[in-house]
Amino acid sequence: MIKRLEYIDAMRGLSMVLVVVGHVLFFAFEDAGNVLFRVLNAEIEVPLFFMISGYLMKVPEHRYVSFFQKKAFLLCVPAAIFMAVYVWISGYDYLSAWIDSFKYGYWFTFSLFEFIVFYVVLKYAARKIKLGFYAEQLLLFVISVVVLFASARCKRHEYNYAIIPLLGLTQFKSFIYFVFGAILAECKSLGNKLIHIKLNSYSGGWFFIFFIVSHIYTYKDGGINYIGSFTLWFALITISGLLALLCGFKQYVSWSTSWVGKRLQMVGRYTLDIYFIHYFFLPRNLNMVGEWFKANPNPLIEYVFALLIAVVLIAVSLFVGRIIRLSPILAHWLLAENKNYKK
Repeated sequence: MIKRLEYIDAMRGLSMVLVVVGHVLFFAFEDAGNVLFRVLNAEIEVPLFFMISGYLMKVPEHRYVSFFQKKAFLLCVPAAIFMAVYVWISGYDYLSAWIDSFKYGYWFTFSLFEFIVFYVVLKYAARKIKLGFYAEQLLLFVISVVVLFASARCKRHEYNYAIIPLLGLTQFKSFIYFVFGAILAECKSLGNKLIHIKLNSYSGGWFFIFFIVSHIYTYKDGGINYIGSFTLWFALITISGLLALLCGFKQYVSWSTSWVGKRLQMVGRYTLDIYFIHYFFLPRNLNMVGEWFKANPNPLIEYVFALLIAVVLIAVSLFVGRIIRLSPILAHWLLAENKNYKK
């Protein structure tokens, strides 16, 4: 059995908390102008999830078909079922949900599956042409940059061609973070001294400084006016923030003893439960809150208020997840739990 890494579970927990907070601000408050939302959520939450997924990626040596089958069941089958139920309850059209870049909220696991398939294919090709370690990592990163710009191109035409939102091609802008996480993991596992980044407090501090200074430089003329991380510059800004978080979380040693640490780890272990379930309990009638904060700006207070609501949503989602897991059949199909799962 693979030993869980406490700081990785905690980072996944943080990312999930940010996702729910972002959904409260965007869907409940209908306020996407909050500066903390634009930086922490629009730039960090999803890239952090993808970087962690890449960091944990294990490419099989053979039996690719069975590997893809397991990943498809884990990531796509529960998402498709929950999306169908959500669409039915909300009175939406199921076909429209598929031809939507965000799949009515359930896009992430579909895109993650696509990233995994694409990455494994690239690794397989690199093995076949027998590239050296440095050449392979460079090729993967260059391809991820090309994909970043190609995704930006798709963004301009997503309403003209249904195939673009159907396949979630605009979401491939985040593939670079998945690849970056995978490269970090490979460098760490091989103990490569030349390009392995030392994940300590000192380097984390420099990454954080670059993250702050780059934001000041980028937005100095018009303040925060988010234009999306479709370019390499914005990707590098985000990567610096992700590295600062990774360094900080890796150096913290009290995950098993601190109250916050233990809660973040718990959330991190059940991210799929929270992700799939929280949409059903997300309040959609709090737009008056967003309007009030637009008239009386206080980003920090608004964000804390959204965080409190998010904590309740997470607790409810975890509770519902526990109920679902009481049935091995439901746990298997809805949460991709082993069908022989025992409480």
